Amino acid sequence: KRVFPLEPKSPLTVNIKLGETQEINQTLLQAQSFYKTRNSLNEMSPSVKILFSLFALAGKLIQSSAFIPAVFTENKKLFIFWNSLSASSELKADILKFASSLTKDFFLPVEKWGRLYCAELLLTAFLTEYAASLKFFPNKSYTKDKEIDKLFFLNEEIARSVPGKRNLDTVIYS
Repeated sequence: KRVFPLEPKSPLTVNIKLGETQEINQTLLQAQSFYKTRNSLNEMSPSVKILFSLFALAGKLIQSSAFIPAVFTENKKLFIFWNSLSASSELKADILKFASSLTKDFFLPVEKWGRLYCAELLLTAFLTEYAASLKFFPNKSYTKDKEIDKLFFLNEEIARSVPGKRNLDTVIYS
């Protein structure tokens, strides 16, 4: 049974209502672009306000370089997710404030897992999608390092069963 609720290479999506009968499904990063033209919070639903809070907090984490890789292993494969780093008391307070605004209407798992964990999941989903969207790839990377670069920056996976990679998760954390 899966322990971590996010799926590698499968970004979280939101349903955006475009009136009474039409709705679109977008990833968090796509939704951020979609909502960039909106500037009046007064006309927004409570769920959209929470989404805006997520975008603002994620933007602050990105500007502060306050996100770190987190290793996830499953079925002898290794993946990287990007987690928020709440080292400063200000960022920690911002994450707690965002968590307190979450509702089950916005993100159903809040009822089961609690607000703080769900806030961290949403930030992880956004930051992971953001990191992959950068498509960063060093020009002068050694051939053997390209697989590691893809792991971190292109949302790829690595088989841990290959000799020389069995302890890769431990090496990344060191």
